[in-house]
Amino acid sequence: MGEWDATTAAVDDALDPGIGLVFEPNRRAFPRLTAREITWLRTARLKYGPSVSLIDLSARGALFETKLQLRPGSESSLELTGRAAQTVVPFRVVRCQVSDLTGGLRYRGACAFKRPLDLIDLQPPVDTNSDEVDFLKDSAAGWSKVIVRYTDGKLLKGYTQDFRPARLHFHIWPSMAATASEAMMVPLPLVKAIFFVRDFTGNPAHVESKAFDKLRHGRRIEVTFIDSEVIVGSTLNYQPDGDGFFVLPADARSNNMRIFVVSGCVRHVRFP
Repeated sequence: MGEWDATTAAVDDALDPGIGLVFEPNRRAFPRLTAREITWLRTARLKYGPSVSLIDLSARGALFETKLQLRPGSESSLELTGRAAQTVVPFRVVRCQVSDLTGGLRYRGACAFKRPLDLIDLQPPVDTNSDEVDFLKDSAAGWSKVIVRYTDGKLLKGYTQDFRPARLHFHIWPSMAATASEAMMVPLPLVKAIFFVRDFTGNPAHVESKAFDKLRHGRRIEVTFIDSEVIVGSTLNYQPDGDGFFVLPADARSNNMRIFVVSGCVRHVRFP
């Protein structure tokens, strides 16, 4: 389904129903956030213990470095403070080994959470006038149909339930009944745009209009991609230095409900 390092695999293997940890059946489907993606996290520390440096974090476990040696199989809790809230999540140590001797003795530990961690609660609230809020509301029930266009022109069709604009990757399943092992990880830097669609085929006879056929909220925008494709719509969260932004198509009859444009694939934008 994606590239998992040996430590993550160790955490995955530890999440077995036989040891009493409660997780969803598709336990390998949780996205893993790197330190670069969790800049909203202010502090992380062991409960009644020292602070830790997180290497990666997911709803099911974490990889971190600390000055305290942890015994595999032992249990503790991780205190996490985000910009929006604070939480304490109990965990079991999967493994722990020496990671650094040059700057003082430090240990790298992998842990499996005893209950799923809700990362959304720790993150700062998004702008209530943004397209991202609309997207989160629409996708709150679960799955979204998407067509992913890669920068090399390839297409990938399927279902996603973990796409978030601030993350560097997400997963695609071939169907909503697919198993976790059938999921494919999609790295956002390799993507041109993500089309959230009504269905995968659309209406071949429909010629999409570039004119606004009804009043749309947000700023009107015309996006020209590097490959010369042009889309027209409205946006509420365009930032010239951002990683990407949503566009609502001007044509209300479009098969595309919204489009997430990756900024690195844009030649220029215009505001008609």
